[in-house]
Amino acid sequence: MVDSPSKHLFLLVLLFRGVVIMAINQIPDKTLLQKVDQCVQRTGTGSQSRVKISVSRGEVTLKGTIQYEMQRHNIMRAANRVAGVRRVIDQLTVEAKRKNF
Repeated sequence: MVDSPSKHLFLLVLLFRGVVIMAINQIPDKTLLQKVDQCVQRTGTGSQSRVKISVSRGEVTLKGTIQYEMQRHNIMRAANRVAGVRRVIDQLTVEAKRKNF
């Protein structure tokens, strides 16, 4: 799927004689959610992990449980690599291991 540029918000402020340059290319949250979800699914977190993803103004929040701490790194890296993501908030918890006696 290719996004058309008309779906994106562009803001450009130029630097000219002391005025600050600021450029924002905001991809719609729905599009970011789809892309982040695809990337997180590709990390192979396993069927026992339950990760819920939400996006608001380019900020991605990851909630839920994972089986191993190593999965956190892979999930966070995948979310951060998506173009348009401004910040990733980690609210993941590692599921306590059950002891079988």
